[in-house]
Amino acid sequence: MQRVPEKIGETLEMLKNKLPFRISLKQINGRYYLYKETAIWDRARKRPIIKSEYLGTILEDGSFLAKRIKKSNDISAAAAIIISSGGKVELPNEERASEDVAHSLDERNKLLTILSMNAKIKNSILINKYNLTKTADAAYKLRKKIEKEYGIIYLPEVNTEKLGFLSYLAFIKFKKEKPSSEEIKNSLLNEPGIQLAFSTTGKYDLLICFLAKTNDKAGDLIYDLRSKTELAKYSSEWLITPFNVHYGFVPTREEFIRLIETNFKKKSEDIKATARELHVLAELCNNSSQKFSLIDKKYKLDHGASLYAYTKLVERKIIERITINMQKLLIRYIGIAILNVVNQSEYNTTKKNLMLDIIEDSKFLTNKYILSADIGTPNGVLLAFPIYSGGELGEYENFLRKNVKGIEIEVLTVSDIILGRFCYRRFDNYYSQQNSSLISRYNIKMSKPLYTTDFNKKYGELDEEEEI
Repeated sequence: MQRVPEKIGETLEMLKNKLPFRISLKQINGRYYLYKETAIWDRARKRPIIKSEYLGTILEDGSFLAKRIKKSNDISAAAAIIISSGGKVELPNEERASEDVAHSLDERNKLLTILSMNAKIKNSILINKYNLTKTADAAYKLRKKIEKEYGIIYLPEVNTEKLGFLSYLAFIKFKKEKPSSEEIKNSLLNEPGIQLAFSTTGKYDLLICFLAKTNDKAGDLIYDLRSKTELAKYSSEWLITPFNVHYGFVPTREEFIRLIETNFKKKSEDIKATARELHVLAELCNNSSQKFSLIDKKYKLDHGASLYAYTKLVERKIIERITINMQKLLIRYIGIAILNVVNQSEYNTTKKNLMLDIIEDSKFLTNKYILSADIGTPNGVLLAFPIYSGGELGEYENFLRKNVKGIEIEVLTVSDIILGRFCYRRFDNYYSQQNSSLISRYNIKMSKPLYTTDFNKKYGELDEEEEI
């Protein structure tokens, strides 16, 4: 497309930098039309297919003429950006940008960050402590609005090590034929210790994150998968390594907590939680938005018993926090980078560059990285990051090769999530391990929390009358 008029170009670049999805501009008969681009993975062709959705027209003075439609969250987001920058927006049927639209991205990002850090926070605290809207009713409506818009579910960030379990990661390469996704899922589904499994393109075909009490138990689980499931008929190589997550987390499946409950009843293992706490933990893994009073009723507990059990789980840091997972995001795919440290001295001198990159603020709804973990074999780090546009994967790889020394890099892309899920949220990186390490090792730190004051303090849970 030829060079666009200056005002149109300015509006386009502003929207590109601030909208949480990819956009394109098309010139047709002298007018400029704005489109949202969505990538849908085509399993048959094994590549993304791009679909376009018309949003509106950018006029020569830089103003935005919205598409004639009753309601569109994407159009509202574009309109909010333009309005907040002093631009003009014409809405169909003489609609005008309301205060609800003009909440803009700042209020949305602020609320997403707060809920990512503590989703059990009261609406009254949102108003009084964080100056989010002016009334409890407005805070409630904004909360419900973004829940629907981004498909937010609530879940606990569980420290499974506090329950006595170690984390492992298996890299699998199939030698000739590859099992189908359905065969893999059938093989893994009945093993509650597996928390996340996804197929990849690249050096490995399948990665599995799982939990076990000891190395021997981990070996038994892998042996059973390789010899007693549908995977047994496929020739393959398996590489097993300890998996120590230090940024983000792998959501814990309810089935795993139910397995611990069963073992607790049988007294077959040393479980570091009470029966009541396990009931509550399992229910929260299933749905953290439910009221504690309903959990009391389900297990025939005294009123307030579930809330008390939850408080104890938080105090012992078995539950780090109740957080969010955004399921309606325009992510093309997930990129995986495996950093194999081949020169420890060189790596140590540039490790801070990696830590700084991990905690860099993201222009998208989610954090830049969704997962970072130390692995033992190969000795290094595994990184996972959401890819929103075509060139981002190359940008990640180029950055790592240029700024982190003493490593060999293997880049994979996630082609299918077989079991479990990744967590997409907007964690306040001020409270990350990376920021703490930068302070202690290099006297470097983020200047201040993005939107919070001190999430290490325990804020009051929701009243029973309030829901999330």
